[in-house]
Formats: sequence, structure tokens, C-alpha cells
Amino acid sequence: MAVQNKSIANVQKVLMPVVNFMEKQVHLQSIRRAMLTLLPITILGSFILVAINIGSMFPDTAYAEFVAANEAVLKNMFNFSLGMMGLYTTIFIAYFLATNYGLYSIGSCITAVIMFFLVTSGSTDGSIDGTYLDAKGMFTGILVAILSVEITRFLNSKGVTIKMPDSVPDMVTKNFELIIPLLANAILFTALRLIVSALSGKLIPEVILNAMSPFVASLDTVWGVMFLVFMIQLLWWFGIHGDASLSPIFLPIALQYITENAQSYEAGQPLPHVFTESVLGNFFLMGGSGLTLGLVIAMLLSKSKRYKSLGRIAIIPGIFGINEPVTFGTPIVYNPLMFIPYVIGPTIIAFFTYMAFDTGLVPMAFAQSPGYTPWLLQGFLINLSYKSAILQFAILFVSIIMYYPFFKIMEKKELNEELERQKQKENEKSQLDDLEFDF
Repeated sequence: MAVQNKSIANVQKVLMPVVNFMEKQVHLQSIRRAMLTLLPITILGSFILVAINIGSMFPDTAYAEFVAANEAVLKNMFNFSLGMMGLYTTIFIAYFLATNYGLYSIGSCITAVIMFFLVTSGSTDGSIDGTYLDAKGMFTGILVAILSVEITRFLNSKGVTIKMPDSVPDMVTKNFELIIPLLANAILFTALRLIVSALSGKLIPEVILNAMSPFVASLDTVWGVMFLVFMIQLLWWFGIHGDASLSPIFLPIALQYITENAQSYEAGQPLPHVFTESVLGNFFLMGGSGLTLGLVIAMLLSKSKRYKSLGRIAIIPGIFGINEPVTFGTPIVYNPLMFIPYVIGPTIIAFFTYMAFDTGLVPMAFAQSPGYTPWLLQGFLINLSYKSAILQFAILFVSIIMYYPFFKIMEKKELNEELERQKQKENEKSQLDDLEFDF
């Protein structure tokens, strides 16, 4: 036990500084908040694809006729949501980072948007080139937003702004203070575009995508997914919110991939990516991190009063993907007996789940299901395939088998403790009866 505790302490000693840094680092905080803000936009874009596809599932109906007659107009919802993810990423990161610094957030958003267009687009016959407005421009948007806000913050900290008298309204003052940072950003980003173009013959987004392609591609492999699931589970086992801590790293990629899948689906092309936010949340982490729905089912069948009660409490939240009651109520955190089924088990299951999508056994995801959608429905909505529901059933079945032997050990210990508590209560009651009789 001492050796085990020492090993846990050593791993924690390595992980905690990294996690603390990621949670406090302002740029990563801003990226995480921006990515979470983008989720409703991905759901909106996904919704229209689902709605249009339902029309094809029920031909010769009034609904199908309406969709067919208005498909071009309906797809505007897709074009102005998922089709502009790069632009929205720029706006949200600039907003959250500027707010974190106490800067004029709206001004910072305007600055970031202009700089984004400066480095990603051109004008042809009066029309703006929208090639990188979508998911292809997300990483460029991240860098542009951070850099433009940092330039503005630096100039403000050095007092390089237009100062207005105190009698001038605050809104007017802020807009005048924005002029010099806006000009400085425009000069620097224009120069950056010209230099990169002269050296590489490419636009900045092309250079960034080429540079990041090995890292981005690694998350769309079975080994990359298994490593991510392992790290999420390991952090959770230490009591650290694994998916929230790592989301600044994987969520931009996951959202880029679901956007590209949606665009491919809309164009009638094969879907390119297995790893998306939809698949991560609804399959690799089904029912919450650790695939704990299997553990909850085992608890519902338990002879232990405590675990049966916990199972009843946790089953409804678990169906909706919320598993904090079982994670901390068991507890799983720092529980050596739960390490294998909670950390290792989901990592292994991730391999087979990934292969089910990669081999075409289950269609890849093209839609983002709304948060906290109930189990089975969440799987169906990402690709409108009954095979997703079958896969979720299979994952649940395997997770029950995975947790069962480890849970039975805990249950046996708990039953013994419950028996001891019952005997203690009976002894206390007997002693109390004796006292009342003597009285």
C-alpha cells in the first residue's frame, strides 16, 4: 500500500503543475471558453443538415416537398454557422482574452476581425474571398485573435494611445484609444502577410495548416484517440476535470473536424474524420467520462443499500451524460480498485469504437447533437443511423462487464460494513431497552 501511495503521489507531482498551468494560463482559458461558445453554432449548422436529411427519409410528404423547394434558402443556416467557424473563433477568443485583460472587448473583437480578413482573404471583383472563413481558418483565427489583443494590450500598457479629457464620455474615449492600436495591428499584420507571401508564395492560413497538419492529424488516429481518452480518464481519477483541462488542445481540432464532416456531407462527399466532438462525448465518453453507465447499472442490481441508492440517484443524470454523482459518490477518485475499469477500460474500448467508425461499420458523424441529449438519441442524431444506437448498446454492455468484477469486490466490503453497522445499531438498541427496563 505504501508503494502504491508513493506511486500515486509521484504521478500527481508531475501532473498537477501542468494542469494548474493550463487552468490559469489566460490564452488557454480564452480558447477553452471560445470553443464552448462555438458549440451552439455547430449544433445550429448540424440541425439544418439533419432537418434536410429527414426530408429525404420521408419522400412524398408535404415536409419533403417543402425542403426540396426551399433547400437553397435553408442551407443559408449552414453557410452562416458552420460555414464561418474561422471568423467566429477569431471573435470569441479576442472577446474573452480582452475581457480577461480588462481591455475594451468590442474594440478588440473589431480589431481581430479586420486582422483576420487582412491575412486570410483578398478581394476579387468587389467580393471577399471566403476560403478560410470556415474551419480551415480556425487555427489562424486563434493566432490572430491572441496576437492582435496582445499588441493592443502592450500599447495600452505603454500609454501609446490617444488620450481624451475626463469630461469626454467613456464610450468616445474607448473608441479614440482604439485608433493607434488598430493602426499598429493593421501595419504589422499587413507586413506579416507580405513577408510570408514573399518567402513561401502562400497565404498565412496555408502555412499554418501545413505546419500543424502532423499534430492535427494525430488526433484522428486510433492511437491518438486512445491516448486522449487515457489522459482524460487519468486526470479524472486524480480528481481533475480531465476533458475541461485538455479541451483547449483537442476541442479546436474536434470542432474543425465536425465542421469538415458536415461540409463533406452537405456536398455529397465521403466524410473524412472519425474523431469529432460528437463521437468523443457520445461514444468514447458515453454517459460521462469513464463510461460509468455500466457501473451505475451494476449498482442498481446491487445487494448493498448504499450502492443501490447511489445507482438510483445516478441513473437519470448518467443517461443525459452527467456522471459526477457516481464519480464522487462511489468514490472513483483515488480509488485503486477503480483505476483499471475507469482509466484503462475506456482506453481499450476506444480502440474498438474507433475501428467501428473507421471501417464504415458505423457511419461517421456529420452533426453535433445538443448538450445533455439522452443516451441513444444522442448517438442517432450525429449521423441519423440506427447503427449508432446499436454501438452505444454494445459499449454499455461491455462497460457493465468491465466494471462488474471490480464493483463486486467493493460491494462485498460494503455489505460487511453494512452488516457491522446493523449489528452495532441492534446492540445499541438492546442496551437502550435494558436501560429503559431497569428504569
